Amino acid sequence: MYLLKLLILFVLLVTLSASAEDNKAELDIKFKAAKKLFLKKEYKAAYEKFYTIFLNNLGNPNVNFYLGQSAFMLKNFNEAISAYERILFIDENAIRVRLELARSHMGNGSYDNAKAIFTDILKQETLPSNVKENIKRYLQAIEDKDVKNTINGVLIVGFGWDDNVESLSTGFVSDVTDVLLVSTNSLVSVWTHQEALAVTHIYKYSDTVNFKNDALFYNKGNIGFSQRDIQLVQYSPAISVFYNNKFNIDYSLVLNRIWLDKKPLLSNYAINPKIKYLYSKSLIFGMSLKYQQKFNEDNNNRARDSVYSELAFNAQTIHSDKISSLTELKIARERKIR
Repeated sequence: MYLLKLLILFVLLVTLSASAEDNKAELDIKFKAAKKLFLKKEYKAAYEKFYTIFLNNLGNPNVNFYLGQSAFMLKNFNEAISAYERILFIDENAIRVRLELARSHMGNGSYDNAKAIFTDILKQETLPSNVKENIKRYLQAIEDKDVKNTINGVLIVGFGWDDNVESLSTGFVSDVTDVLLVSTNSLVSVWTHQEALAVTHIYKYSDTVNFKNDALFYNKGNIGFSQRDIQLVQYSPAISVFYNNKFNIDYSLVLNRIWLDKKPLLSNYAINPKIKYLYSKSLIFGMSLKYQQKFNEDNNNRARDSVYSELAFNAQTIHSDKISSLTELKIARERKIR
């Protein structure tokens, strides 16, 4: 009888062991199938499979990690946070998991929690340098979130020699307003100076909406020949909307005025929406539409008032941190108002 009991116990142990091995083999098969979907970037399908596996393996760190990764890619940040916290309950020093937890808090808008975790990880002396740099970038991004107003500007000063100032293309001003001034008088050569100040103010209303204000001040002086001096003042307000990480539109207006020899010459008003699409890290596509009205300030030239329409396409290629190239195509039409 005693031998019979031992035999039954042995059979049960063998059966349980075989069952455990079968369960482990089945788990491996399901896990590999779910991970394959994740690597193929089929995150929704991967999440569903990992979640099914998770229901029978609540404490498995690998299952929880990829469940969190899949949830993160689907922007289910609360689910990702829960998955990573289950792993840290078992191993609180898992650096990679803590990094992913901090990123999930960032995605969820919990910047204080993310900052605290990133800062604590930086205290690790054995942390690889590339990981430290990535954390510093995340911390800088968190700091930037708190900045509502930014102002930047550029000042350009130049000197030159104009050997035919009477036959005057306004150069810089022409790029802004599409103005060309021409005289058939005799040749006059003079030294010139040019100054341009551009100022941009951005107010960050939310993560997807910015209010922008651009101002431009330009002056060209002709030494000893002031009747061809030119000044320009331009103001361009815009609402910049980011629809996702790659696509944004600036809904902008443009108002400017030009003076010739300190006398009002021309006023321009335009609607100028601009679209940008980040196709890749090295290629940006753009499109803009301009509808502009030009009004001559001199009553004798009012017959030259016009409407200017322009459709432009461009592609910017970024070759390196310091070099980029721009290809642009413009289709334009101008007609008289009167």
